[in-house]
Amino acid sequence: MALAQSLLDDLAEKYGMYSSWATWNPANPADARIIAEHQSSLMASVVMIGLNVSRPIPNTWQNFHGADHARKLMFAFNDSPYHGAYMTDIIKGEVESKAGRLLARLRDGSIDVQKHIDAFRTEMFDVGAHEHSLFILFGNDVAQFFTGHLAAIYPNHVNCAHYSTYGKGFSDAEWVEKSWRTLEKHYEATRATFNTLEFVRNDLMRHQLQKLKEKQNAASQSRRGRRSSTAGARLSSR
Repeated sequence: MALAQSLLDDLAEKYGMYSSWATWNPANPADARIIAEHQSSLMASVVMIGLNVSRPIPNTWQNFHGADHARKLMFAFNDSPYHGAYMTDIIKGEVESKAGRLLARLRDGSIDVQKHIDAFRTEMFDVGAHEHSLFILFGNDVAQFFTGHLAAIYPNHVNCAHYSTYGKGFSDAEWVEKSWRTLEKHYEATRATFNTLEFVRNDLMRHQLQKLKEKQNAASQSRRGRRSSTAGARLSSR
């Protein structure tokens, strides 16, 4: 059921500078105005969770939207059954790009953990999430915090690699593929217990993944070509 405009306006006022929804404009991923155009698809039966913002959010609903690693979220979910899911951070109002520093402050008590847990539960109530909603946790830091403080209340959760993870095995295509496999397995394992929203690949998703793989292969070939040219130039100069 579509969110009422009055509810969406209320959520924007309360949480719009921290949270967002899983819908993107591929021509301009940072443009969060598209959310209003897809109001009928917004839902809280799936909630995607990060730890905190790494830099200030300039406009309402703009968290998780942009041309940085958040593009992987767009590639993975914009055409998926989880399009329109609610997206938020557990720790709000703490701008920190280094997770280790934030976690240290959580451990030493300089950040009030219980305040953030209570605020998160209030937010979930406001947005309409419930105990059987699916919580997708991005990264081990989020998963550990959620498991320690919130899993007893929201038992339907699954851990995916953080979208900012990079290196071998974490290209855009590889991250998307890994995330989809994880969500497919979780859906099969929990659909009877929690009535988890179905996650299966459709033609648009398969096409998106193929494009990402082709782009990755083209980039790899370009790098090999540059290395070969450089090596040839060194040999010819001897």
